[in-house]
Amino acid sequence: MDNLSVPWRIIIEGLGNSPDQIAANLQAQGIQGVRNTVRFLNPIVRFVRGALPLRHLDMDLIQAGVLRIILPAGQKVEASLTQAVRDFLKDFNQGAYPELEMSMEKAEHILLGEENGYPD
Repeated sequence: MDNLSVPWRIIIEGLGNSPDQIAANLQAQGIQGVRNTVRFLNPIVRFVRGALPLRHLDMDLIQAGVLRIILPAGQKVEASLTQAVRDFLKDFNQGAYPELEMSMEKAEHILLGEENGYPD
């Protein structure tokens, strides 16, 4: 892990200490996602992307328990997910938080790069 992971870790830890608290925080911010995704349709990735001032970063959760961010210069930064975030993702992927699930229509618009023009 890179020492640049510290700010990302603070963002991740700020989500909450339990899966339910994380779900409530995501819902309060209007963050939704699609189950069993590891890139920009994942609710945790969407939250972190919104919390960072930099745009056009590649992020993923391909490696279990690790958020990977690829900076514009190609540098890779990784941050371990807290146990609460891991538990949230497990629960979310099993359908425990339907209020956080994005419609397939909205997901399609995001995949087509039309997220800003899609009405919530």
